[in-house]
Amino acid sequence: MISKLKKISEYTSRFYSDIFQFRKKYIGFLKKKADRSKNKSYRILFHKNNHHITHEMIICFKKNAVVPIHKHPSGRSESYHIVEGSMNVYFFKDDGKPTGYIELSDKNCFYYRLSLSKFHLLVPTSKYLVYHETITGPFIDKKDIIYPKWGKNFDNQNKIKFFIKNNKNAIKKL
Repeated sequence: MISKLKKISEYTSRFYSDIFQFRKKYIGFLKKKADRSKNKSYRILFHKNNHHITHEMIICFKKNAVVPIHKHPSGRSESYHIVEGSMNVYFFKDDGKPTGYIELSDKNCFYYRLSLSKFHLLVPTSKYLVYHETITGPFIDKKDIIYPKWGKNFDNQNKIKFFIKNNKNAIKKL
């Protein structure tokens, strides 16, 4: 599989096959790629192209990776299935007010689905986070993912840590 990857960017490759199995040995490859990437992440896309109705990928984030806060248009759903590691997902109203968070890990709650257009922030909490993401496509242009104007408050690790620390008691675990 590794030799058949089509490079999309520094941190993204695509592999498409009608029948595919992702083996544990590939996790080490993802981690090495995340180690070498500027944004501390690497993903392999498994959908044929960006026009496909279902997008699937295996993603690896290092603990200090920054994932931009975003939401998707109405009518789309997104799910995460943890393969290895852990993360918190924080949810926000459109005005930036936090509404709660969930904890996901390979030890306890390992699956989550979001079926509404809601801003969310992924925060890896383990050295490496590896998960399978499935989301309704297609992803063709900028309207397929929405970033808030207030998202710059979460554009680096220090700002995210500050937010979590200062809102620890105010943000409820869902």
